[in-house]
Amino acid sequence: PVLGVIPGNGLFFRAGSALTPLSQPHSRLTEAYRIGFTNLKAHLTRDRGNAIVLTSRIPGEGKSTSAIQFAHICAAMRYSVLLLDADMRRPSLHRRLGLENHVGLSDYLNNSSNVPNIHAIGPDNNLHVLTAGSGMPDPVALLSSKHMQALMEIAAKRYHYIIIDAPPLKGFADPLVLAAMADATVLVVSPPSSHRRELTAAVQRIERAGGHLAGVLRTRVRKSEAMAGQAYYDSYRRRDAGRSFA
Repeated sequence: PVLGVIPGNGLFFRAGSALTPLSQPHSRLTEAYRIGFTNLKAHLTRDRGNAIVLTSRIPGEGKSTSAIQFAHICAAMRYSVLLLDADMRRPSLHRRLGLENHVGLSDYLNNSSNVPNIHAIGPDNNLHVLTAGSGMPDPVALLSSKHMQALMEIAAKRYHYIIIDAPPLKGFADPLVLAAMADATVLVVSPPSSHRRELTAAVQRIERAGGHLAGVLRTRVRKSEAMAGQAYYDSYRRRDAGRSFA
């Protein structure tokens, strides 16, 4: 199923934006992500510790930007959130969020750091970020390790949601390892990768690995198509804006 339809051009999804849900809470972009997350929640059964993996078929489809947006939306809803950069091959969350990346996930899993270097961001400090770290030659081994399993178990007890930015599916086993340990996987696709055969192959890889595919998040959609799905919401927003309260 399609979880959400996200408007925007290629530049936005390549550069990312960490501030949109906070600075523009009623924008079409923010509402599109909010709808996507609401639809995703229907696939999650636990009150706490829901692990969500975001991946894509190829780089540049908006998975990292979408992970950031989902995390901010969760935090704005007063949930505790851990945003985890598990794309050790091409990490980007630290750059997009303006955080240091000297020590992170890879260092913790490799036993070179005893305590995860967690960054608390957002107005309520309920959004925590664990960057990818200094990098290691074999990310699959680290992500498959008992240390990663232990980290996920600890995080599940502390956070309502664990949002994981995984590498793309094409050419890497990392996202399959992560999908197998998560409660739900979201496949982020943009028009170049939206052909049926390519999507079917990506879905089959996730399912064969034991992952639960919650659905597809379509990005870089033309504004006219994305706007059609928000007409109902806009009618309510206009009505509420016209009200006067004593």
